Amino acid sequence: MRRTLSWYLDRDPAALRFNYGPEGKPSLPFTISFNQSDSEELAVLAVTLSRQVGVDIESLRSIANAEELAHRFFSPGETRDLMAITEEERDRAFLACWTRKEAYLKATGEGLTRPLSQFRVVVDPCLEPRLISVELDPAEERRWSMAHLEPGVGYIGALVIEGRGASVHWVDGPFVRSF
Repeated sequence: MRRTLSWYLDRDPAALRFNYGPEGKPSLPFTISFNQSDSEELAVLAVTLSRQVGVDIESLRSIANAEELAHRFFSPGETRDLMAITEEERDRAFLACWTRKEAYLKATGEGLTRPLSQFRVVVDPCLEPRLISVELDPAEERRWSMAHLEPGVGYIGALVIEGRGASVHWVDGPFVRSF
């Protein structure tokens, strides 16, 4: 991460000094924002210019207690949406929802201090991801853009960027997507 950020800033990696927000989100005193996520053998680093960003990835796997976890952590609407998805696709949908929610909280800098049930995202990984609603702040859904990620075979994730009109470019692949 340090080497990548130093490349963007044209600075020595050892010279980078990180600041930390109230909930621990690291930042640099420059115009770039960044966020990282890892799962098993894969890591993703998102870097933006003058926009907040959050990213989360998970390895695709069976979620034995997906319904129980959804009732405990997701909004009622997300739980209904998840239960409407076929059992064969439910684990993938659960992880899509989870990564979308976590990427949003990482972008805002709140981390898991905000209950996951206080905002709603699109659950179905086959549908365009977006923030549907946020309790106590209806304008928040228009403040953020969300992208579905499949950063490697067997992985799923989400990227959340402040504002609209951003382009996403994979450094190690041919994927380019604008939203």
